[in-house]
Amino acid sequence: MTAVAKLPEPCTGQPSAAAAQFVRAAHGLAEELVIAAETARSWHASEMSEAIGSFRTRAKVLRALLTVLAQGGDRALCEATLKILGEANRLLSPLRDHSVLRRSIRWTGELFPEEEQRSVRTVLSAAVLLRVNGQSTEAAGDERGFEDAILARVLHAAFQVRSAVATISGEGLKRRVIAASIESKWRQARRTLRQALVARDIAALHAVRKELVAVVGCVDAWRGRSERQDDAARLTKLVGRVTRRIGEDRDFAMLADRCVLERDRFVSQELLSSILSSIAARRKEIRRSVRKDARRLKEFRSSDLRTMLREVLS
Repeated sequence: MTAVAKLPEPCTGQPSAAAAQFVRAAHGLAEELVIAAETARSWHASEMSEAIGSFRTRAKVLRALLTVLAQGGDRALCEATLKILGEANRLLSPLRDHSVLRRSIRWTGELFPEEEQRSVRTVLSAAVLLRVNGQSTEAAGDERGFEDAILARVLHAAFQVRSAVATISGEGLKRRVIAASIESKWRQARRTLRQALVARDIAALHAVRKELVAVVGCVDAWRGRSERQDDAARLTKLVGRVTRRIGEDRDFAMLADRCVLERDRFVSQELLSSILSSIAARRKEIRRSVRKDARRLKEFRSSDLRTMLREVLS
């Protein structure tokens, strides 16, 4: 990873009010990354899973803010920090997939009658989580050692990011440049969303989810700590609902794919068919909801977003 000592020198000077707002938001996210990385090293699987998800979500938002801040005088510093964040997220990918499977198994169990939920979760866990039946303590220890090594590197990256972000000044970044950048991100996300819905493409939907998270992160940074229920707040709430459901759809898809891959490890093929049918039905409901909210999202044009951003400052 890029060392803190090799990061470019920060700028000095007074930023615009809007740039200062973005810098403060970046500082807060960088601090939250460190907390999430420290929590992820917990021995409790549920805490580690939640912390990994928290880290990746905040990293996505911070990356969006850094791409905006990079348009000012801190370009080299922001680009170096982006590389560190990218490496940290790549390191977490295998652990994230494992935690997603755990969560999806819990969700799938809840699709069945209460008296069947525990057995469904047990069967799924044995089939798709354990690499071999009756995994030994030694094997589990080796896996934990692998996880610890990854999480230690991610924590180191989080400290690097926090140190780097603390030196970003926001100098030279004008309000109109920030607004134009947010509008550009929104146009791209809106276009990608429309194409993904037409093609019914799960990979494209996941890609647009990242773009929408970036838009919301930037709008929230622009709004600061405002709790006013304006159009911008309604937009971010709607986007939040869409991104959560797209994420659920992808997570269920991952579990279904693993079930098919490990189908020979299911003692009951009848139960496997029932599980796959339940997942398919749930994904159908999710996608129906996504399409409904996406149609509402498409009503927000770039000009609408520009008006919203002006209203926030009024």
